[in-house]
Amino acid sequence: MSAFADRISAQVLKRQVSLFACAARMQACTDVEALHDLRINLRRLRSLLKPLRGLPACDQLQLHAAQLGKLTGPVRELEVLVAELQRKQQASGPVEQRRQRVVDGYLQTLRSDQLSAFWQALDDWSVQWRLAERDGSLKRVESKLESRLIKAQRRLVEALADPLHDWHDLRLLVKRVRYNAEAYPKVARLDRPGQKALKQAQEALGQWHDLLQWLLLSETETDLASCVSSWEADLLSAEIKVAKALASLRKRLLANE
Repeated sequence: MSAFADRISAQVLKRQVSLFACAARMQACTDVEALHDLRINLRRLRSLLKPLRGLPACDQLQLHAAQLGKLTGPVRELEVLVAELQRKQQASGPVEQRRQRVVDGYLQTLRSDQLSAFWQALDDWSVQWRLAERDGSLKRVESKLESRLIKAQRRLVEALADPLHDWHDLRLLVKRVRYNAEAYPKVARLDRPGQKALKQAQEALGQWHDLLQWLLLSETETDLASCVSSWEADLLSAEIKVAKALASLRKRLLANE
């Protein structure tokens, strides 16, 4: 195998081992970070594969990883809400009911068709990857890798320059560029201050997103009413934090060009 093919294969194997471990932790239902870690590993796997689009092996695995990510998203959001309610020391009834729904979500995920299909695609990937190297497909995709990563960074810089750009979309763009840089550090050529700025922006946008989701839920789930005033105050603070983080990120990315 070429050095490029070896590196990608090693990274996919690393993600596979981590994902198996996360699934085992979810099965035990004792680890509150298990699902979160599974989703992070899925995101990192997708960030590794997406710039390699056009290869059947990568496209199939990317598709199944995306489907599993979509399935687990609502469970993770509920899990974060439970942690927030515990932090606020809310009544045990609403917390316990939601915690049970989280546990049920773990088990549904572990028994799902999406997870089974994902494991199968992961098993099939290595054979398809070797075939792609043999027929020359890897060289064609490798030659496009740098331009694809740079394009994603430029799209983020352009979005940051637009004061009206939707923050939900920015949140996804920030995640993509950050995990791209982690997957391909030599190709992305993003310095440490730039990586730190990406992380800070992602965290700020994540907190803002969570608060919006909780306030939206409170409109239909009346037992959350006691949290609304503090969430509204927190949202104002989060908006200020996001604005500062995005301004700092734009400066770092422009300096990195």
